[in-house]
Amino acid sequence: MANRNGKVGNDWPENIFVHYIRARRGGRGIFSVSESGGAVFEKIDIAGTKSNSILLENAYNITLATVSGVVEGSDIRIAARADDILMLLKFISKECFIQSK
Repeated sequence: MANRNGKVGNDWPENIFVHYIRARRGGRGIFSVSESGGAVFEKIDIAGTKSNSILLENAYNITLATVSGVVEGSDIRIAARADDILMLLKFISKECFIQSK
C-alpha cells in the first residue's frame, strides 16, 4: 500500500481488510508507506523474504495478526518521520509469533 491508500478525509479508519496473507521468497510480505493505512490483517504467514518481511514507513492505523501470525526470515522495519505522532501499530493476537534470522 502506498500514496495515501486507505486515507478517508484526514484520518485512516479501518477500511481495508485482509483475511489471510501468505508470502514466500519474495521481496517483502507486507509493505505500507507514504501516508497509507487503515488496514487490518487477520492472519499473517510470511517466510523467506529477502528484504523487510514487513515494512511500515509513515503508515497509519495498521493492525497486524488479529487472529494469528508467523513471520520468519528477514526483519520487520517500522519507521516514521520525527514530526509524525500519528503512527499507530498494533500487534493484537496472542497467537502471533515473530522469528527473525
